[in-house]
Amino acid sequence: MQPNKTKLALQIGAVVLGALCASNSYADPFTITVNTLSDVSIDTVQALDFGENITTDANGTCAMDAVAPANTDVLTDTNVSATAFGVITGGNCIGSGTTVATPGIYSIEGVGGLNVNLTLSALTQSGDFTFTPTGCGVVHDNDGVGQADVCTTYTAGTPLSMTLADSADDGASVENFAHFTVGGTLDVGATALTSDLAYTVTFNVDVVY
Repeated sequence: MQPNKTKLALQIGAVVLGALCASNSYADPFTITVNTLSDVSIDTVQALDFGENITTDANGTCAMDAVAPANTDVLTDTNVSATAFGVITGGNCIGSGTTVATPGIYSIEGVGGLNVNLTLSALTQSGDFTFTPTGCGVVHDNDGVGQADVCTTYTAGTPLSMTLADSADDGASVENFAHFTVGGTLDVGATALTSDLAYTVTFNVDVVY
């Protein structure tokens, strides 16, 4: 049932009149303080690229590993030394288990020491395939020693809490930054891909305080 708008207006008016008629009423100015934060931003350090390693077969997969074992592996941008970093596996991969492709490495800039929530999610692709991003995001402990930091694996669609570095000596290339990596799985549908065609893989990234 819809509310009676006329009665609502009369009730509100009665409350206002009651307040105005109160005795010994007065008004004082009050001051508030607002501190603003700089917005977070995302930049590409190294673009995700499967290279010419994908076959066109229908109903197959090719997955790229992008999980690094420690923050220091991704904080130096492209100097990632994880053993399996970039290795691709699956029936639609050429050289499955041995070929190394190029995982994405991305930086987040914001206020050092604060937490941000990173969420990666799949988008509709142009072609009969899907892409599910996987990888890890840096979590700084900000103790001045980068070795204890961890690159934590995330799940697509689920926020990962990451802490931005608050000092340059915490293993980060620059303070106020954290990095995350992106690999993932290509699942080809019932229609085979077209040979010698460059497909663009898209995914969504949300970063908020």
